[in-house]
Amino acid sequence: MTDHKMTEEMEHAIREAESKATPGPWLCWNGWGPNTDGLMRVLRLGPDGEGGIKESVGQGDICGRHEDFEFITLSRAAVPALLSALDEARSEVQRLRGLLGWERGGVSWTPAEDLLAVSEERLARAKAAEDALSAERESHAETRRQLEELRDELGMQAHLWRDAACSACDLGRPKVEWGIYEDCATEVEALLRAHDGQGEEQGG
Repeated sequence: MTDHKMTEEMEHAIREAESKATPGPWLCWNGWGPNTDGLMRVLRLGPDGEGGIKESVGQGDICGRHEDFEFITLSRAAVPALLSALDEARSEVQRLRGLLGWERGGVSWTPAEDLLAVSEERLARAKAAEDALSAERESHAETRRQLEELRDELGMQAHLWRDAACSACDLGRPKVEWGIYEDCATEVEALLRAHDGQGEEQGG
């Protein structure tokens, strides 16, 4: 079986031959047949007007530019190789489409403009999620700020009550008031640590 794989050398040869051949499109001129022998005859093969490959009058052969003969000869091998390369390219495109998920879950391949719309929709969803996360982080920071203020206020009240209780013990005022504030401040500190732990999990 003939190997029709396109190589770099063949691609270079095709490009060079195509650039040197008589410009197309080419047609068969003054053709007739096929005759009883199954063959068709033409007087000229080439572009409209002059040029191309034609019969040598009285010589029993055909004549034309060397570059045109090279191009025709090379085309016999080039066309199958080009078709094979096209099939490979299509297979690769199909594979990439599958990787992108466009043909999974009953979703078929869409034109470029639809693909752009899908991309824009996904980008909008990602932006909305980013904005929501940013708002959540801002809310987290505000909650922490308020807890810190409450902790500091409770600590200050505990300190004031401790001093006041020592000076007012003869008046019968309880000495345990500052302990209540200290306990509350400790609880707020625990809330702060728990709050920071939740923030780290969400951020991760």
